[in-house]
Amino acid sequence: MLPLRGRVTVIPNGIDIEEFHPNEIAKRKIRTELHLDDDGPVIGIVARITPSKGQLELLRVFARVLCSFPTATLVIAGAPAFNREHEYFELLKQTATELGISSRVRILGARNDVAAIMQALDLLVLNSTSEACCLVALEAMGCGIPVLATNTGGTPEIIEHGRTGWLVSLRDEEALTAGITKLIAEPPLRARLGENGRKHVTSRFSIDRYMTEVQEFYLESDISRVTFCTEMRSPAA
Repeated sequence: MLPLRGRVTVIPNGIDIEEFHPNEIAKRKIRTELHLDDDGPVIGIVARITPSKGQLELLRVFARVLCSFPTATLVIAGAPAFNREHEYFELLKQTATELGISSRVRILGARNDVAAIMQALDLLVLNSTSEACCLVALEAMGCGIPVLATNTGGTPEIIEHGRTGWLVSLRDEEALTAGITKLIAEPPLRARLGENGRKHVTSRFSIDRYMTEVQEFYLESDISRVTFCTEMRSPAA
């Protein structure tokens, strides 16, 4: 029998690069809909509303960011899926009010225009405690939006720190604050990360590449011994 390493093949997920791409028209439409300042940086998190995605910690961090960038806006897109997550959703709204930042936060709930939401951002933040192959990161990168993410799970396999995105330590609000502040303050850095990320996703994470590799794998494998796993988008975001 082959050793485990010889019996496992990893085929990274793919995204629709025809849908997730830079789009100035969608950007202007969403910013108008959400009443976002033209001169203020827009930070976003797109994920199911659940503690493991770290929206609550991001709200606290964003309150600090506003001290340096008072015209910034935080967009939270996604919805809860289970009972206790609905309580967490209400806690997010309550916390934004208690921190006095409600006017600078947009809590959108579930959306069916995720690509447009991402295209409207200046920075996407992923504050997850665990990720496999994070579709949200790939989709934002496909849109040319720089991604700041926690250095956990499979995310470092997608993002090269300082080249295709920005990584920070898990559960480190100081590092998250510093990372967001740095990227807001340095538009050329954001632009470089966004462009490099877009090129990386286009060349390595397209659906065409994914389907080709899956087909080749099945043609070369004993189908009766194959277990196939993939990560799908949460229906809540």
